[in-house]
Amino acid sequence: MNPEPSWTTREFVELCGEGEWFVGSRGGPGDHASMKCSRPGCVTHLDFKPFSIGKSARFPESYAVVVANSMETSKKSEGSRDKFNGQVAAYEFAFLLIKKNFPDRRLSVFRDLAEVEPVSELRHMLDTLPEEATRADLRQMLPESVEFLEGIFATHADPGAYRLRDVAEYGVSEIARSAQFMETLAAGDYVALGEMMKISHDGDRVVWPDGHSARVPAADGSPASWHGAYACSTPKIDGLCNLLDSAPGVYGAQLVGAGLGGCVVALVEKSKAESVLALLGREYYAKNGLPPAAFVCVPSAGSGVRY
Repeated sequence: MNPEPSWTTREFVELCGEGEWFVGSRGGPGDHASMKCSRPGCVTHLDFKPFSIGKSARFPESYAVVVANSMETSKKSEGSRDKFNGQVAAYEFAFLLIKKNFPDRRLSVFRDLAEVEPVSELRHMLDTLPEEATRADLRQMLPESVEFLEGIFATHADPGAYRLRDVAEYGVSEIARSAQFMETLAAGDYVALGEMMKISHDGDRVVWPDGHSARVPAADGSPASWHGAYACSTPKIDGLCNLLDSAPGVYGAQLVGAGLGGCVVALVEKSKAESVLALLGREYYAKNGLPPAAFVCVPSAGSGVRY
């Protein structure tokens, strides 16, 4: 008997995403898809809704990815679930309002917003969203969707107010950066890749470095230069990214995963990787009384069954 289930890759990935719901978090299959579908020595683009495996590009041998565990834990089955689910809910509420405000637009999923042109129209659509909305506000603004709203409200404690515009802008900007990433990697523009990572983390920040504040969007108004405010980082993780961004040979660093703890990744020159690890050991782990938990990783093959 073949011990490997006869699921397609798509079925496997989607089932893993559904598994997130059993611990109460309203996540998706992104992490699971990356573990299943990765290719040796490559970066691979994945699409969702529907799921598909896109193009791959060789990861350059002269660069490396450093992964640094902040050692802060985020237990989705406990308190952080409310924060995580509340941010996911803000996407849902923002999208409902935009569809209501612009009924002539054919918007099926949130990702469709990133395709709105010109950019000035997209900016206008986002600016129609309230900066904040309470549950009472949402019931009043979306009376036709009250049953749907109540279902989402039940997934998390009331945060008081949902930051709709900031979260929606963050989501649109992440989609735009994802769309540009593979082309930028194939072109070998690692400075631009690092900048994308920094902007992405700015959208998660809860603490800005001294003397710095929100970045000014690119002159062309490209959504890839926006960052919004998803705000699922922590002060320690922001400090860890600041440390990495200041290190020689580092092009950019950012939080990965759902946030509220976990890991940071950094794009570095391979020749500087060991010195970056030493810096992290001295300036982050030792100073915080933590064991070293950073390493250099390389793109490998996806998960499978070993006989």
